[in-house]
Amino acid sequence: HFVFTPLLASTAVGTLEFRCIQEPIRTVLGPKGSFVQAKAKSLDPEKKKIICESVHNDVFELEYDKLVIAVGVKTNTFGIPTIKEGDDIFFLKQLKHARAIRNNIIDSFEKASVPTVSEAERKRLLSFAVVGGGPTSCEFVSELHDFIKHDVSR
Repeated sequence: HFVFTPLLASTAVGTLEFRCIQEPIRTVLGPKGSFVQAKAKSLDPEKKKIICESVHNDVFELEYDKLVIAVGVKTNTFGIPTIKEGDDIFFLKQLKHARAIRNNIIDSFEKASVPTVSEAERKRLLSFAVVGGGPTSCEFVSELHDFIKHDVSR
């Protein structure tokens, strides 16, 4: 799928539905395009060939006329070993991340609304820390603020 990543922050709080920011890549390419989900392992520009490994670990060769290289990105944790995606740490690079964040936010509000929850636990549950000052973080903080002030407060 092609994902319009600038809108991931909006899907994380429910401003947009996930389906609004993704499009099957084969639809985008049309009938003359082709798509293979794989990792490029090596490139031979003289022969115009790429050695690839599929998501199922099959190795194969592709010939090309024109090649567009679009690299992905992994979240930079700056070598800090305690920063690992898990129960309390979320990255925001893919739709699965936005879904996990949305589920965690909603779950936190639900847990905090239980009458037997202490004030200290309620405060902990409703405290959100966003690390990073890039566009995604700034957009997410804005979306989270709007969600809390305009949606949750109703």
